[in-house]
Amino acid sequence: MTRKQITRLIIIAAVLYLCGTVVSLRYRPELDGIEYEEIPSIEYERTLPRHSYKWEALETYQGKKSYQYDNIKAKWGIDVSKHQEKISWQKVKKDGVDFAMIRVGYRGYGNGAIKEDSTFTYNMNSANRVGIDVGLYFFSQAISVEEAKEEAQFVLQQIQGHKVTYPIVFDMEFVAGKDRITHLTREEKTQITKAFCEVIEQAGYKPMIYGSRHWLQDVITLEELSDYEVWLAEYSDVPSFPYAFKMWQYTDSGTVDGISGGVDMNLWFVEE
Repeated sequence: MTRKQITRLIIIAAVLYLCGTVVSLRYRPELDGIEYEEIPSIEYERTLPRHSYKWEALETYQGKKSYQYDNIKAKWGIDVSKHQEKISWQKVKKDGVDFAMIRVGYRGYGNGAIKEDSTFTYNMNSANRVGIDVGLYFFSQAISVEEAKEEAQFVLQQIQGHKVTYPIVFDMEFVAGKDRITHLTREEKTQITKAFCEVIEQAGYKPMIYGSRHWLQDVITLEELSDYEVWLAEYSDVPSFPYAFKMWQYTDSGTVDGISGGVDMNLWFVEE
């Protein structure tokens, strides 16, 4: 084999390797509905602002994280739904919880019907009564801007008469093999997110977007949603998400007095 033939084979092999790499990088869970947490995020050049948290200041004691650095201090909170069943909010307060994100409702991933969380009213009234600050989230399976607006209006109707001091959060997620949103494009999911947040903001509340690192970086276009704060879900000792976020959900198996079983735990970063 001549040197020219060897060179040509090397070039062909290199091209085939690169093509295979590109294919793997373009793989997305939207194609088959597998859980997005299993797919690593692929980083590329972004125009998003980065956070300035110093993780050497992050401390963990008995599963509860705390953070204070310079003028930033984190408040400690939980997020709950009917899955936590009946909560003793007085005990939760005594255990040191500063805030709670309460699920107001959800759209079913099967028939698409909107339902109120069966513990919403109890949780709202009880948390308010013991002096725990409250925010809300809605689990979305909207497949259009119109459905997203419908979800936001539902939330606004349900919270009438309740005290809400933390954001109202749009929580859209894949449900492996079952969800309504797998076929949506990245731009469609981004516009649906924006539509929900716009309705909430127009009503005088602070909207927020929930998602894992993969969801925030690869599934929606966060640059188009830069007006809204981010609630990051990343179950790790230190988050790897490099961009600005206001709240961090760091575990789904925390323990809090007054709650049976595991509960999601969060830090809310506040500038003092």
